[in-house]
Amino acid sequence: MKRRLIHLSVLVILGAIALPRCASCWDNPDDPKVWVEKLEEAKSKEDRERALFNLYRIYELNKAMVERDSKYKQKLKSFRKLVNPVIVKVFRKKIKDRYILPTQLVEKLVIFEADIPAVGELFIEIIDKYTRLEADEYGDDDRQETLAAKAVDGLAKMAVRGSMPAKALDSIGKMIGVICKARGSRKGIEGLDPRSFVRNAVVKSVPSFLKSKGSRSKLAAILSEVVRFGQLPKSEQDPMVTIFGIRLLGDVGDTSDATVESLVLSLLGKGRGRRFYSFAATAIAKMPALSSGKHPAVEPLLLMLEGDPWMRTILDIKTKMSALAKKRRGDKSQEYKDLKARLEPLEAKYKQKKVMPKCPYKAKYTYICKLFWQANVEEWSKTEPGVIPMNALMVLREIGDTSEKVISTMISNYGIDVVRKRWLAQARSVPGMEDKKDKRIPGVQMQKMMIESYGRDMNLRSVMLRALGRMGAMTKPVVLKEMLRSLTWAGDPSMMVKAGEGGYLARFNKKMLERLIELSTKAASVMMVNFKKRQVKMFFWGKVIKGTCPAGQEYEQKFKKCLNDVPEKVKDANWYCFDKFKSLWLPEFYYAIGYHKPGDLKRHVQDFCKKTDPWYQNTRKSLLEKVKAGGAEGKRAKLALYACSESPDPKALKKGETMECNKWNVCDGRNNMLCLDGHWQLRLHFHRHASLLTTSEYVATLLKHTAEDLMGPHRISEKSLPKKEGRKASVFFDSDDKQYLNKVPWPEELEKLRVKRARAILEKELCHHRELLWVVQECGSDINKYINVVKGVQKVPVEDCSKLKAPFPKHLDSRPTPSKRGAPSWRARLKALRMIAMLGAQKGKSSREVKAAIRAAIDYYVTAGGLAKHQLRESREMVLLVLDRLADYNAHKDVMCPYPYSMRQRNLLRDRYNIPRYEEKLARAKKDKKEKDIAKWKGLIKKYNAKVKKDLEELTKPQPCFKIFKLVIEDETSRRVKGVWQINRDARNAIGRLARRSKLRYDQI
Repeated sequence: MKRRLIHLSVLVILGAIALPRCASCWDNPDDPKVWVEKLEEAKSKEDRERALFNLYRIYELNKAMVERDSKYKQKLKSFRKLVNPVIVKVFRKKIKDRYILPTQLVEKLVIFEADIPAVGELFIEIIDKYTRLEADEYGDDDRQETLAAKAVDGLAKMAVRGSMPAKALDSIGKMIGVICKARGSRKGIEGLDPRSFVRNAVVKSVPSFLKSKGSRSKLAAILSEVVRFGQLPKSEQDPMVTIFGIRLLGDVGDTSDATVESLVLSLLGKGRGRRFYSFAATAIAKMPALSSGKHPAVEPLLLMLEGDPWMRTILDIKTKMSALAKKRRGDKSQEYKDLKARLEPLEAKYKQKKVMPKCPYKAKYTYICKLFWQANVEEWSKTEPGVIPMNALMVLREIGDTSEKVISTMISNYGIDVVRKRWLAQARSVPGMEDKKDKRIPGVQMQKMMIESYGRDMNLRSVMLRALGRMGAMTKPVVLKEMLRSLTWAGDPSMMVKAGEGGYLARFNKKMLERLIELSTKAASVMMVNFKKRQVKMFFWGKVIKGTCPAGQEYEQKFKKCLNDVPEKVKDANWYCFDKFKSLWLPEFYYAIGYHKPGDLKRHVQDFCKKTDPWYQNTRKSLLEKVKAGGAEGKRAKLALYACSESPDPKALKKGETMECNKWNVCDGRNNMLCLDGHWQLRLHFHRHASLLTTSEYVATLLKHTAEDLMGPHRISEKSLPKKEGRKASVFFDSDDKQYLNKVPWPEELEKLRVKRARAILEKELCHHRELLWVVQECGSDINKYINVVKGVQKVPVEDCSKLKAPFPKHLDSRPTPSKRGAPSWRARLKALRMIAMLGAQKGKSSREVKAAIRAAIDYYVTAGGLAKHQLRESREMVLLVLDRLADYNAHKDVMCPYPYSMRQRNLLRDRYNIPRYEEKLARAKKDKKEKDIAKWKGLIKKYNAKVKKDLEELTKPQPCFKIFKLVIEDETSRRVKGVWQINRDARNAIGRLARRSKLRYDQI
C-alpha cells in the first residue's frame, strides 16, 4: 500500500506535466472518456503517447484507491469496458500507413487486464504474423520480437483469469516450432540469438498457462522444443532459457516420448553435462509414473547405462571369434567367416566416423544412438570417459527404481565379476602381456596404466554401490552378494568405502553389519598399504621436479639417468633412485607435515634454488637483522623467519604463526591425512559405517574398539604380491610394492612421531563414533525415544572428545562410561534418524509413531539449516532417507509441522504497519521530552503490535509437513542460502519419488 501511494504521487506529478492542453479547457483530466476520445483522434505519435499515459495514470489511481474504498472496483470495471475495445481498434488504425506505438498499446492491454475476446484475438494475430514472418509492418526485428513477447505475456495473464482463447497455445506452439529452426545471421545481446527474447517470454509464462485446463501436454511439447533447440551446437539460445525450460518440464508432469527425449539429452547438454545435467536430473526425478507404474525415462537411461551399442556388438563378435579360433580349425569354420563378414564393415564404419551405423534400438530411442555416435566422433572417451553411463546411473539412483530390470542392468554391466573379467582381458591385451595368466586383480597401482577402462569403471562402480544402498535394493540377494564381495575387493579403496556407505544406507541387514564390524579391524588393501609410496612420488615430482626453481628441471634428467644406470646388484631401480634423491624430497615432506627442527626457515628453499630465490636473498637477511635487534619487532620477525619454536607462545601457536619443533604437526587434508596409514583410514571408514548401521545387539562390540584395533598389522604378505618373474609372473607387477609393504621411506624417529599422532587422531574419531553408539545404548529399540532425540528433548550420554589425552585406554573396561547426560549432538540425531528409518518400517505407515517420525524429521530438516558444511549435508541426507523409507503422501498429508519463519513474518508485519518508524518517532519524542507525542506514539505502537500479534497467529499456524518441506526448499533456493543447493536438489528428487509412489504429479504434493 505504501509503495503504491508513492507510485501514485509520482503519477500525479507527471500527469500535471502531461496536461498542457487541458489547462484552459473544461474537460475533466481524470475522466477516461476524455483520453479515449483523444486516443482515437490522435494524428501523431506524441498525441497517442500522451493519451495512453493519462489512461495509465487514471487506471493506477483507481487501482490504488481500491485498497481504501471498494467503490473503485466498479470504476475499474467501467474503465476496462470503455478503454480496452478502443485500444484494440486504435492498434489496427495506422497513421500514414504505419503502426504507431504497437508495443505500448499491447502493454496497456496487459496492464488494464483486458479479457474481451477481441484482445485475445489481437494477441494471437500478432503471434501468427510473427510466426509467418509477416510482421514487418510492426517495425524492425527488435520491435517484432518485443511485440510477440508482450502478446505471449498478455495471453498468460488472460489464462490466469480464465479468459484465454482456446487456440492460444496452438499459435504459441507453431511460433516456437518456427523460431526453434530458423536462425538468421543477426545476433542480439552478448552474441545470443535475439529470438531467445521471445522463447524466454514463452517459457516464463508457462506457470500461468498451467492454470488452463488441458494445457499440460501442449506446454510440454513447447518446452521440449525449446530445450532441444538450446542444445544445438550453433543455436546461440540464452542458456538460462534452456535451464528454465528444463526445470518447468519437471513441473508440468508430462510423460510423453518428446518430453523424455529432451530431458534425457539435457543430461549431456552443452559441455556434455557441465551446464544442464543437475537441472535435467531433478526434472526427470520429478516426472510422474506411467499408468503401468513405471518411470517414463527408465528405458532410455538403461540403454545409456549399457554403453555404446556398436562397440558392444564389435566386442561381442570379437569374443566369439576368439573362442572359435582356439578350437581346432575353428578359424576355418563357416561360423567364423560369417562373424568376420559382420565385423569388418561395422568396425570400419565405426572407426571412420563419417556415417552413423544402423541404430539397433527402437525408432523412438534413435536419439540414444546419436548421442553415442557424437561421443565417438568427438572422442569423449579422451576427456570424459564414461560420462554417458555415469549420468544415466546417477539419474537412475534419483528415480529410485529397484525393479529387477534396473538392478540386473546395473550389475550385469558394472558388477564385480563383470568388471574383473573386463580388466583382466584389457590387461592381458597389452603388447608383451599376452602370455600372462592372471586370474585376480590384486589392487596395485600399475593397473591404472594397464586397464583402459579403469577410471570409468571405478567411478561407475562407486556410484552404483552407494546407490544400491540408498535405493533400498539390498533386499535382493544379488545386490547383497555384490555389496559383501565389494567390501573385500581391493580393486580400489574408494570402491570399498562406497560399498560400506551403501551398506549403512541400505535396509538393515544383519550379515552386512557383521561384515562391516569384522572389516573395521581386518580390512586391508595393497593400494592403501603402499599409500606412502604414492606420497613420496608426489613430493618428488610435484615439489622438486615441477617446482618454481628452473634448476629443478635438471633433476628430472638426472633421475631418468639414474634409472638407466643402476649398479648390477640393484634389483629395484625405482627404489634405488628415490633413496638416492632423498635429500631433495625429504625436506619437502617435512614441510608438508609441519615437522621442523630449531633454525628451520619459515619458507623452504631447495639448495639449488637459493642463488635465485628473492626471499632467501633479500627478505631473510632483513628479518635476521630485526631478530638481532630484539624487542617486540624482533619477536615478530622471529615468527616470520623461523618455522618452529621449542617453547612457542600459545597464542601464536593457536593462530598458526608458529609450530612446535620436532613434532609431526600437520595432519589434515593438506597432505591427505598422511599420518594415517591407508589401511587405518579404511578401517576407520568401516567402523563409522558399522556404527551408523548397528542395532543395540552389536553396540557393546563396537564400543570395545580402540586405536590399537584399527592400527593392527595389515596382514598382507610378500607372497600375496604379484610376481615379476617365473611361471606365475603377473601383468600387474609393481616393483615398489614389496619395498613399501613393511617399511617407511622416512627416518625411524619420524615414524614414531607419526604413530603417536595417528593414535591420537584415531582415538578422537572413535570418540565421535561413540556419539552414535551411546544413542543406541540409551534408546534400545524404542522408536519414540529416537524421535525425541531428533527433537532434541531426549538426553543422551555425552563424552567430551576434545579433552582426550594420552595414554589412551587399551580396553573398554578401562574407559569410563559417560556419567554426564546432555542434549544430543548432530551425530546423535544422525544415528537417531537412521534408527527411525529402520524401526519405523516395522510399525506401518499409518501408525502414530511413523506420523510423529515424519513430523520430527521434516522439522529437523529446517533446523539443520544452521549446521555447518558436511554436518548439514549428512543430517539432511538422513532426513531424506527417513522420508524415502517411511513417507506416504496419502497417509501423511494431514500431518502438521510448525511454521518455520515466524520471526521473519513478524518483521514483515511490523514493517507493513510502520512500527519501526513509530518507534523512531517515540525515541525522538522521549529525547525531546514531548509528553503528548510520547503518549501518541506509544498508543500507535501498542495498537499495531496487537494487530501484528493477531495476524502472526493466523499466518504462522502449523501447516501440512510436506507443504512446509517444499516451502523450506524454495525459500532457501530463492534466497541463495550457501551450502544447501545440492542437498535441496536431492530433496526435490525425494519429493518426486514420493509423488510417484502416490500416483501424483510433483506439484500435487
